[in-house]
Amino acid sequence: VRDAQTGDPLPGVNVVVKGTTLGTATDLEGRYSLTVPSLQDTLVFSFVGYETHEEPIAGRSVVEVGLAPAVIRGEEVVVIGYGTQRRVDLTGAVAIAEPDELKKLATPTIEGALQGQLAGVAVTSSGAPGETPEVRIRGITSFGNNDPLYIVDGVPVDRIIDLNVSDIESIQVLKDAAAAAIYGTRAANGVVIITTRRGQRGLRVEYDGSVGVANIYQRWDVMEREEYQALMNEMLANAGQPPAPGNDPNSPFYIDDIDTDWQEEALKPGLVTSHNLAISGGNEVSTYSVSAGYLRQEPTMVGKAPSFERLSVRVNSDHRRGRFSFGESVYLVHAKTMRQESRHEESLFENLIRAIPTMPVHDPNRKGGYGGTDANIERAISLNVIGVNNLLESPVDAYRGLLNLYGQLELLTGLTYKVNAAVDVTETEDYLFVPQYDLGFFFTEQNGTLDYFKRRWVYWLLEHTLTYDRTFGRHHLTLLAGATWEKGNYEHTGGHAQGYPTTQFKTLEAGTDPNKTVFHWKSANALQSILGRVNYNYADRYLFSATVRRDGSSRFGRNNRYGVFPSVSAGWRVSNEPFFNVSFVNDLKIRGSWGRLGNQNIDDYATVAVVNTYANYNFNDHLAPGAIQVTLVNPNLKWETTTSWDVGVDATLFDAHLQLTVDYYDKTTDGILIRVPIPLSVGSTENPLVNAASLKNWGWEFSATYRAQRGDLNYEVWGNLTTWNNKVLSLGYGGEPIYGAASITQEGGEVGAIYGWVTDGLFQSEDEICRDATGVTCREQGLAYQTPGTAPGDIRFKDLNGDGLITDDDRTVLGSAIPDFFYGLGVRMNYRRWDASIFAQGSYGNKIFNHPRRIVECGFQNDYGNAAETVKDHWTPDNRDAKIPRVIYLDPNGNCRDSDRWVEDGSYLRLQNLTLGYTLPRRLADRLGITNLRLYVSVDNLFTITGYSGWDPDLADDGDEVENDALFSRGYDGGGWPHPRIVRAGVQLSF
Repeated sequence: VRDAQTGDPLPGVNVVVKGTTLGTATDLEGRYSLTVPSLQDTLVFSFVGYETHEEPIAGRSVVEVGLAPAVIRGEEVVVIGYGTQRRVDLTGAVAIAEPDELKKLATPTIEGALQGQLAGVAVTSSGAPGETPEVRIRGITSFGNNDPLYIVDGVPVDRIIDLNVSDIESIQVLKDAAAAAIYGTRAANGVVIITTRRGQRGLRVEYDGSVGVANIYQRWDVMEREEYQALMNEMLANAGQPPAPGNDPNSPFYIDDIDTDWQEEALKPGLVTSHNLAISGGNEVSTYSVSAGYLRQEPTMVGKAPSFERLSVRVNSDHRRGRFSFGESVYLVHAKTMRQESRHEESLFENLIRAIPTMPVHDPNRKGGYGGTDANIERAISLNVIGVNNLLESPVDAYRGLLNLYGQLELLTGLTYKVNAAVDVTETEDYLFVPQYDLGFFFTEQNGTLDYFKRRWVYWLLEHTLTYDRTFGRHHLTLLAGATWEKGNYEHTGGHAQGYPTTQFKTLEAGTDPNKTVFHWKSANALQSILGRVNYNYADRYLFSATVRRDGSSRFGRNNRYGVFPSVSAGWRVSNEPFFNVSFVNDLKIRGSWGRLGNQNIDDYATVAVVNTYANYNFNDHLAPGAIQVTLVNPNLKWETTTSWDVGVDATLFDAHLQLTVDYYDKTTDGILIRVPIPLSVGSTENPLVNAASLKNWGWEFSATYRAQRGDLNYEVWGNLTTWNNKVLSLGYGGEPIYGAASITQEGGEVGAIYGWVTDGLFQSEDEICRDATGVTCREQGLAYQTPGTAPGDIRFKDLNGDGLITDDDRTVLGSAIPDFFYGLGVRMNYRRWDASIFAQGSYGNKIFNHPRRIVECGFQNDYGNAAETVKDHWTPDNRDAKIPRVIYLDPNGNCRDSDRWVEDGSYLRLQNLTLGYTLPRRLADRLGITNLRLYVSVDNLFTITGYSGWDPDLADDGDEVENDALFSRGYDGGGWPHPRIVRAGVQLSF
């Protein structure tokens, strides 16, 4: 008898012949032996915490079964801030992830594994190895950092990208104020609590390893050589210019022997390797868990980047002697990321699809050995992506050590004191080395440069908490009080040098140019807090919780250094009322919460003015040393405050087969920090931060799980759906809009709405085009003034304000980057020794601004780059029904401008993971000398159903053009790294 999900043997299982008293129990290895009256009888298997299972013997002498864990999870204990609580007693909105399901995905990050798994948790991720996914819990609450707070084994951490997914025991996401207010000024964006695996009695050795291949299967359909050259010649002819010599068949420089398929040359399979070994054990006094993991993701593009490699070791132990217990968690990791670098405006992928087919991959006559273009022959500004990805190096080496020690003493019955101390040290070393190279046109480097950086983060934590937990008859009371001290130090050293004739020595000292630069600076911050919480339960029917935390942060001025963050919540378990008698309802709870949360994610010393100590001044022809304040700061700066309320229903139905959760949430954030423009005459080098803006987020969350057993088949069907609405209530101080890449953030609208001009077909004749510069005659004719170069075949843009002119004032909101809803759904099945799982996720109703399509359908008119195959069907006097405008050098009408031409539906459904596993029979495992052996195959990103024509509708890395402005340019596809399809085979075994 085994656990149907893990394959582990189950000792102590009761095995009874149905309808009789004949029975036995399984031994320590899950084995049993029983004499039955008939081989046509039925065996009944039962065990605490598992579903009872009936199995017909059907003439067999060996009957093996797998028991499914019990679907009633009322007694399940979940981790909350500074403690635990029964799941049925929760009055706040807490989402719980299934770690076993997260481990099936090939993603190296915990954040990426959460995508689509939980209602209210939106995750967008790049397909590039080593990139950190974006996690948003119930929307956007700030114009700054919107990342949630992560708590790992009780320690707040800023980064979890280097944590090993295989080490995870449980993940809880605190979504509303009632659940998260215990973390005060850092909880406005939600809290993710992660608990790593601890030891258990008895020795156990486990190994999980897999090898797979990642491949970017998406391709853009772009032109081959002859099509490209014909299009360039037509484009120039329409502008009255001769063809480029490289495209002119009558020129001696005509290129007819090169036809490079850049996507075929650049994209390649990348190996994905994962190995995890864990040893755990112990007795009634001490338990331990030791694990080691190795992960490597090789590039899916020819060259050095991007790739990711991680080696991690974790040691956890717990010890108990009488009323005293203590333990530790030690985590050591070395992660190495090779970043992608292009040093140019577009991303590597945008440069890849616009690379011209007449440029060779390799050219031994150019420095560096890679091909390029010539300003006089091809005239194309075309980057050799393969060359730049091989020549440039940008590695990041990160070393991290996280040590957590705790001690706990039961002072009196029910009264426990706990001290928790931690230190988290991270050091990174990275550089960008650019050797001498010539990739044509202005893609050259004559000297060779090196930018070197070394960073060090040290975080200290000390916590003292008292917990009182007692039951008095029908009353259950839990009280918590605590005080915490935290301090963080950051140190940054860097330098720049140039003059590198070779690539052998990548050190600052090796630069031959004597003009080197170096910098070194430090910063620190501290947080001091007191906290308290009361949880009350009467008769398992009436639930109440209240929390308060007072934080003092060094990041704010003396006027607003301390803040208080309260919350209250209540729940009513209607199903436990004597009057409630609905047969198909096993458990029904109604809950509600209100609270305030904070956000202190601003730079250190944001309230301290910067003084230039080299501000010398000329007095009577004598230079006098002096100093001057160069930044204007706000001494009354304080944290952003989010007021949140939530109403939810939790239900378990139909003999506990169906679990439902529904929530409605509403969050309003006030005092959002924005930089307010001030006159240059003030003399400040930057606009001051002010608590001026406000935002509102609201929506619904639905999640459901259905579990059942039909004979040998155990299955589970689950799904979740979230709606998210966003509105900017105020931008303060005049309410000036914030513009991003093809986007606008304005009062009354949402953050980062897609913004631009509206198209109205193509001009078909000169009579439709008005060129009266004043716009007067245009208005009289019901037309709008066009630029002098406009001609038939160009796009007609709508004059929305009716002034007879096409100006910036005619721009409008073109769509929402926020989905109507996002969702996840899956199926898990076990049939005897076989198991399978399917997981899909997606979004519906959001729009995407497709910048890569603009590059290949229009951008070539400015730089001679390659074009999409769709451009062949462009407007000409003989092809007036075309939707793509005429092609003409320099695009005089601005057909390429931000408009609805590039806005597409971003809805998608992605089959994120498909896994099939087989567990070897026990007798075969015994012969091999092991306890359990499971073989599996898995596919990530099997397919995506979408109408979006770009690489990937799941946007996270918005490309180099957007830089750090993705918050205000949410729907802008800047050509980020698409998600690869990953096919893996693996083995899980235990001893």
